Parts: sequence; structure tokens; C-alpha cells
Amino acid sequence: IFISYASEDVAHAQQLYERLRAKGFRPWLDRKNLLPGQTWRREIAKGIKDADFVLVCLSRLSLAKRGYFQTEVKLVIETAAEMPFGGVYLIPVKLDDCEVPPELSEKQYVNLFAEDGFERICEVLVSKWKTTAQ
Repeated sequence: IFISYASEDVAHAQQLYERLRAKGFRPWLDRKNLLPGQTWRREIAKGIKDADFVLVCLSRLSLAKRGYFQTEVKLVIETAAEMPFGGVYLIPVKLDDCEVPPELSEKQYVNLFAEDGFERICEVLVSKWKTTAQ
């Protein structure tokens, strides 16, 4: 489970990472999984391509900025286009009451700030993982 986020949202991303680990998942977060000396752009691209799921964390701050986050989301969208029809790979995760960009709007998003937001993420991860693992 690759967690894509902008640097402004690192606290939310780290909390999501810890909560997923506590549930028994193996999330991938650059701050936790990149090793000193690794080429971060290459490892992030590999993490996206190797992931069963990608959680794209969205906020008003991340959507308004320029930078690598925008490049990373475009790579996620390109990778999602190669996935089998009907599967779940890319999950937009709203960290606040932001607008989902048109490039991601065809995918159902989850409000992480809603009471049941995290449980909804876990629900799809468990149900879709069991389907693909069989």
C-alpha cells in the first residue's frame, strides 16, 4: 500500500501509515521505507509500480502547490491506467474538505477526516486484497 502525499501533509501520512501497520497491513511511506543512499525518485516510482494499492492523500495545501507531489500523482494515474478493468488500485483520500481534481474524480474518494473514513479504507483493502490474492 503506497502512500502518496505532499510534504505539507506529512503528519497525516505518517498517522495513516501507523494506523495501517497496526491493522496488519504493510504500507510504504518514503520517510519509513527509503534507505540512506537510495535514489528516492527511482524508489518512489518502483514503490508505485509494485504496489497493490496507492492511497493518494489530498488536501487544500497539496492541491494548490507545485512540486514533486504533482509529478507523483501523474505517475500513479499512468500506472492505474495499466491495471485490469474493474479493479481498485488508486484510492483518493481527502485529508480535509478539498475538491478532488478532475484527473482523479472518476475514482470514489474517501474522507479520512470523517468518522468512518479509516474503516472505509480498511474495508476496501481487505475485500479487494482477498479477491486479487485468490
